[in-house]
Amino acid sequence: MNLVVTHPIAPDVSTDRCDAPTVPSPAELASERPLQPLQLLSYLPYQIGLLSGRFRAALSRRALDERDLSVPDWRVLVLIGEVGYPSARDVVANSDMDHVTVHRAVMRLMAKGLLHRVADPGNRRLKLLQLTRAGADLLDQVSPIARQLQDQMLDALTEEEAAVFRAAMEKLLKRFPRPSEPTSQSSAGAAAVDSDGLQAPLRSTGAAPARRSVSSARRAARRRRQLG
Repeated sequence: MNLVVTHPIAPDVSTDRCDAPTVPSPAELASERPLQPLQLLSYLPYQIGLLSGRFRAALSRRALDERDLSVPDWRVLVLIGEVGYPSARDVVANSDMDHVTVHRAVMRLMAKGLLHRVADPGNRRLKLLQLTRAGADLLDQVSPIARQLQDQMLDALTEEEAAVFRAAMEKLLKRFPRPSEPTSQSSAGAAAVDSDGLQAPLRSTGAAPARRSVSSARRAARRRRQLG
């Protein structure tokens, strides 16, 4: 991949002034560096991220946007459809999304009637996630489009190349496992634990409740003045 520069700026090497700085040539700069300079467009992590971003954009254009789904919403739907009755904590562990993103996606999907919570038979305090009929129908609509886009991407490779690519991706993902999230809830600012096992990001036990209490008191006082 070649870096495209639409407006190159030539260095000013004028010698009209005696104090003009000396601009080293590219060869001189290269000789002073112990390593080759990093080239972004040939940097493998950047290329992987670029490919992933372009695929997400294509999926959003083809299927998600018109159904008012975000990529996290879609991932949650797919995982629930695959696993059956996961907890939100299971979704976090298997999707590589953080608990705040999953919590918000679950709330959006529940508000749209695409999934609901059911009690875990083995632990009534734990809630599991289940697709509603509308959620299952939506998953059936979008899944073929996602598969088609994947097939179009892999059409650029031979069968052997595609197999090598998948094997290489699995090795690379094992080389860089997902870092574990902090689970400590003993501090004063720790988030409240929801019934699905996640820390609910919008219910802080720190200073925010106090601010909400003050606001509630002010609203109540205004209502009393209006009524009295």
